[in-house]
This record gives sequence, C-alpha cells and structure tokens, in this order.
Amino acid sequence: MGACGSYLGQRRKSMAGNADISPVAVVRETAPPSSSSSSASVPPEALLNPTESAVLASMMDRLRGTAATEYLCVQVLRSSDLDVHGRNDPERVEDWAQGGVGLVRGILQWRADNNIDGLADEQLPKADVFAEMWPDVVQGEDAFGRPVHWQRVAQIPAERMLKEFTTEEVIRLHAQATEVCRNRCLDKCAREGLPFVGQLEVLDLTGFGMQHLGPKFYRLIRAVMDVDLTKYDGMMQAMVVINTPWIFSRMWSLLGPLLQEETKAKIFLCDERASAERLRQLGVQLDDRPPSILLLGAPEPSARIAESSLKRRI
Repeated sequence: MGACGSYLGQRRKSMAGNADISPVAVVRETAPPSSSSSSASVPPEALLNPTESAVLASMMDRLRGTAATEYLCVQVLRSSDLDVHGRNDPERVEDWAQGGVGLVRGILQWRADNNIDGLADEQLPKADVFAEMWPDVVQGEDAFGRPVHWQRVAQIPAERMLKEFTTEEVIRLHAQATEVCRNRCLDKCAREGLPFVGQLEVLDLTGFGMQHLGPKFYRLIRAVMDVDLTKYDGMMQAMVVINTPWIFSRMWSLLGPLLQEETKAKIFLCDERASAERLRQLGVQLDDRPPSILLLGAPEPSARIAESSLKRRI
C-alpha cells in the first residue's frame, strides 16, 4: 500500500508524535500471502526460526509440570520485555528462555487468581449492559485465518460506564472477548499443527469525542490496556483503526507512549478509505462488520457468547 496522502501526514504528526505508525511498514510485515504461496494459510507469527525453537524447547522443559502451553510460551518469547534477557541473540538462548519462563509464570498466576480459564463461556453479571455500551464481537477470519476482533470503543458512554462498572468488572468483561479470540486461535493451532496464531483487531472510533478524554475514563482505558499488553502480549498481530476523528490525537498522545515500537508497527491508523483498503488487503471487508459494530446497540450477551462459541467449534 502506498502513502495516505496529506491526511495521513497531518494525522501522523499530530497523533504519533515520535512514533512511526507507517502503513508501508505494516503492509511489509503483515501483507497477506499470494495465491501461489505453498504456505498461504500459515500466518507469519506461526513460523519460528531456529533460535526461537531452541528457546521454546528450553522454556517447555523448565515449565514441565505447570499449566504452561506451547502457545503461551511462543506468545511470550517474542515479548520486547525480554530484550534485557538477550531476545533474538542466538548466543543467549538460555537467558532468553529463563526470562520468558518468568513472564509465563506471572501470566499463569494471574489466570489462576482471576479464574480466567473458562471465562469465554461464562455468563458474567451485567454483561448485557456492557455489550450495549462497548460493542465487542469476535467474528470472521482474515486472509491468514486469524480471528477478527471487532470493537466500537467510541460508542462507550464514558460517564455512565464509570458509574455502573468498576475497573475490575470492565477488565473481566473485556477479557472475556479476548479469551474468545484466544480460544479460536488455539483451535486453529490444534487443527493445523501450528505453535501460534494471533488475532486481527478492528477498532471503529465513530463517535469518539470530548467525553472520552476525561482523566477518569483515561485511567480506565489504561487499566484495560495494561492487561492486554502484559497478559495477552503478542496476540494482536495487526490492528486497523477506522473512522478516526481528529480529536483522537489527544488520546493517542497519552496512549502511544505506553506501546513498544514493535506494537506500534502493527497499528494502521489512517483515513477511512485507506483503512478500508488495508482491511481488504487482509481479506476483510467493512461489510463483514457484525450488526452490533455496524449499528448502535448490541446483541444479547447469551447470543454473543453462543455465536462466538459456535464459531470456535467450526
């Protein structure tokens, strides 16, 4: 994909600051496979180089007898938090593995403490109200077979959400949809013998406004992001943001610095036409949006979970 013209140039200056959210870089890293490719259905994140394979073997050996899985280890071993442990250095495989084991143990403890296993199919209190405020649906796949996680975050009525939900409730309800995605990824790995598959996230910012810039709402979103970045680090392989208003630049100036450069490189932030084209390149059409994302309102939580559970089994 080429540049997004003056619109992107202005948007990148105001929204990214020193961060380079380059659509060219994103396309180079995550461009869909050609039809002539023999491994067209294999996502690039599923391919481990020899050093990563050695680190994975060492991690699994060190974690024997725990609930650690190959999927979780691959997800973690590429974390930039492991740079201090020699990530990507073939001469420091054991250091890299030791650092990864520490991250895995932390995630396993968090999952146990918060009863995350089985969360995808749990009927959570106030889930229907949350689904109406924060449309959040897992539906469809991209060209690599990754599940697509659609969210209309700008529909959130900030003040009402802060009144009706605690931060812990929001995190758990948001984590439920992420767990649905994770289970879909695990199913694909099991079917195709892959060690790891990530997800494509599509964020619709239609309606983002001043109500979303308050300090209390920012703290809530940051708390959610902290969980995404520490407990599900590596799952997001591409993110396309659509319908981005100029006012979002203020929020991005606060959230952008929290992201590692590798994470920023996976985010495509541009005008609507360019974002739609990026989705098309990833094998997704805007017309594929679920009704709760396309329109105001949301399906009943039972239907939302049942739909996601059914798609996991297909």
